[in-house]
Amino acid sequence: YTLGQGILKDILQKTAYAASSDESRAILNGSLMSFREGKLTTVCTDGRRLALVEQDIDMPEEVQLDVVVPTKTVAELIKSLGMEEDVQIRMSSTQVAFEFGNILIISKLIDGTYPNYRQVIPSQCEERISVERELLQSAVRRVSLMLDDQAASVRLDISENRIELTTSTPEIGTATESIPVKYSGKEITIAFNPTYLMAPLKHLESDEVFLELSDETSPGVIKSNIPFLLCFIPQTYNRIIIKIDRNSPRLLTLRCLNPVALTFNISGIFYFNFNLLDNVLIQSHHTITRQLLIPISRLSQPLR
Repeated sequence: YTLGQGILKDILQKTAYAASSDESRAILNGSLMSFREGKLTTVCTDGRRLALVEQDIDMPEEVQLDVVVPTKTVAELIKSLGMEEDVQIRMSSTQVAFEFGNILIISKLIDGTYPNYRQVIPSQCEERISVERELLQSAVRRVSLMLDDQAASVRLDISENRIELTTSTPEIGTATESIPVKYSGKEITIAFNPTYLMAPLKHLESDEVFLELSDETSPGVIKSNIPFLLCFIPQTYNRIIIKIDRNSPRLLTLRCLNPVALTFNISGIFYFNFNLLDNVLIQSHHTITRQLLIPISRLSQPLR
């Protein structure tokens, strides 16, 4: 296959940041390159966000080929590819080669079947917000200065023609900023990891982007005026009520959305609120006014 160097570099830059670094999920530690129906579809996901770019490419119509290129190879391609001339892509069942200029990069492919990414992309979102890309990126970056935790979130209060962004850290304070948008739908309050918002905005060139949402708990989608999308999961809480005999403490294992497993001894009636940030809010039924937010790593090591 032949593709412009600048085009391939742009595709990889728009998707590579969403790849997983979790070695236990090796198939996600790379970029899926799917050659089907005259298009190259490149996908990266870490299970919480998914970046996708489609590009028309000259190839036989009957070709249907999926390969997963390791993250390290993708990083080397981004660094080495230029903006002019073409790159030749050749593949076998276990290897892929990229040749451009006087450079030849050969890499092993990641073995396995990539998850069905299409099923996690919302087929339809109820609300569509139009916003200036640089304006949103700058606002998220400024309010994120108040955060000292990579797992923290930025809350978006969306109303008619306005988004109010809020972050809060007990030890530092609260930051709030409002930006104008084009929107006339229902009011929505939703929270996202600020990194998930800023990463795609950094690599897009369009002046305007579209944020598509349905409600506070459904995945959100960022789209542009090119065949690109980023699907990401909002940060919400799942409530689980567990009753345990106070006279017979037992070993309790809980699995969260992450998924992460906790194991510890506990007794009484407790409320567990899990979110996607690896935190657990433990609230005793008998001391309901006393609440404690503890990182999961402080309670126990995740089970393997």
